[in-house]
Amino acid sequence: MVWVRAADPQFIRAHPLLSGYAARILYDKGRISREEMRDTLSFYSSVGNAPSDIAYWFEGFLRASGSVLLLDDNLWQLVNGWLCGLSDANFIELLPVIRRTFSNFTTAERRKLGREGRIRIERNRYRNRLRGTFLQ
Repeated sequence: MVWVRAADPQFIRAHPLLSGYAARILYDKGRISREEMRDTLSFYSSVGNAPSDIAYWFEGFLRASGSVLLLDDNLWQLVNGWLCGLSDANFIELLPVIRRTFSNFTTAERRKLGREGRIRIERNRYRNRLRGTFLQ
């Protein structure tokens, strides 16, 4: 199947934009597990890859996904986990790529994503405070 081969990190001849998009389609269809998707995301975003390849892969992966990120908690956690797991140096290096990808979302999607991010941060802080209270 062409989509499976294009998403496979070992099939390097596929353009990163196509590979990222194929990976997302396969993930959405349940053909790639969350762990496989996390590994693929990590592979394509590693600093050994050219920044342009990372940009194209990430753009393909999140193509037309602003609303999907808001509705699919697993996808949100996957992307958020990847972003939070980046070292400071890698995050700074990839920041232009990330900004470019998110700039393709509509203004309303970006606003909703920002609001959702703030809500999740506050929710986690609240949970951590509760855990701290119960642990004392």
